[in-house]
Amino acid sequence: MPHEVLTSWLRSGKPARLNGTCVQLATHPMMRSEPIVVARGQAGAVMLSAQDGTRWVLKKFHQGRWPGKSYVRGVGALLPRHDSLLSGTNRHVLSTDDLKKAPGCYFSRELAAWLDGTILMPRVAGVDWATVADGVRDGNLNLQRDQRLRLCRNLAELVRLLEASGCAHRDISSGNVFIDTATWGVILIDFDSVYHASLRMPDATTCGTEGYTAPFVWQNGRPRPSVTWCAHGDRYSLALVSTEFLVLDRGAPLGAEGGMFDQEQLRTRGGATLHLARDRLRSEYADALPLFEAAINSRSCSDCPAPDDWLRFCDAVIGPAAEPPVLSALEGTQPDDFTRILQRRIPAAPVWPAPSLDDLADGMVGLPNVSQTLTPLPDDPWVSSALSGPAGQQPQNAAPSLESLEDPWQ
Repeated sequence: MPHEVLTSWLRSGKPARLNGTCVQLATHPMMRSEPIVVARGQAGAVMLSAQDGTRWVLKKFHQGRWPGKSYVRGVGALLPRHDSLLSGTNRHVLSTDDLKKAPGCYFSRELAAWLDGTILMPRVAGVDWATVADGVRDGNLNLQRDQRLRLCRNLAELVRLLEASGCAHRDISSGNVFIDTATWGVILIDFDSVYHASLRMPDATTCGTEGYTAPFVWQNGRPRPSVTWCAHGDRYSLALVSTEFLVLDRGAPLGAEGGMFDQEQLRTRGGATLHLARDRLRSEYADALPLFEAAINSRSCSDCPAPDDWLRFCDAVIGPAAEPPVLSALEGTQPDDFTRILQRRIPAAPVWPAPSLDDLADGMVGLPNVSQTLTPLPDDPWVSSALSGPAGQQPQNAAPSLESLEDPWQ
């Protein structure tokens, strides 16, 4: 059903008027007949563009993952107003009435019903840390020392701002941390697991993403979201992402969502990747090693270093006023999502008990049917002449010469 609704809108060639803005479905660069839909563990994201050049995201929750309209609206009101948090503060929960009939615009009852409960929000600038990490890991991007420290400091500032407002993001990871390629500013997305004391924890909520979740979250093999439902719920993942900013380099291990840490090694608090991170910190950023160790050995969110601890470390090394060169000025830095597709890396879902396939059916977008032309192989081109016919006589099924075979790839 979702695929048919979006396909009908796309084939009309018209924009739709949503919440007073005329928006058009963004199309896949390689398959122009398909909209861009990014499926994740909690929801699917549909990419839109407006006639004024702005870009938007339409977020549709999978069945059973909707946290509730009051919660979503509460998050938008409670988050501090900051440009790096716009996808959480500048968004609108749509209802069927938000799709308006207008001259030259697309309208259908099916689309109006599908839009009920979706979230319309601005698409942030820059690229996610997973994509930048891919460039560093492959040797296409070389992060300098001051650039790494600037990223580390900017993330710590955001977490400190959230804590000062009584909030915790609760799912800081390589896919939810975006980097502004012009300023090296850090931007957070995906605010549908946010903690605040005035909010009721939704039944469908995560407690982190694989490769960034503390071992104390699990009990008897099952994750407990209530463990990170607190004001310090970001401190463990802050330590891991900050460490990745500092030590991830060419040839670094590849984690589930593009970072470098393996969830099993985090659970056991040991392993090759943790040893690698410790050695690199000890060599390059010795004052950050105790912060990393405190997080790895922590038994609760409050045991982890505070944002101010990371800010003091950064300021002591580089100073608060340093400005590194912009990412776009570096040679060979044009990361995009297709890099990860070519690397055959599948993003990990947030950590929660796995839903059944029936629960996900309404939120999945099917793959298009693509016709393929099959080229038949020649008849038995590898039959040996020794297996048929007397000596000196050409066998009936003799292998053709390479020159006589047609090229199947032309």
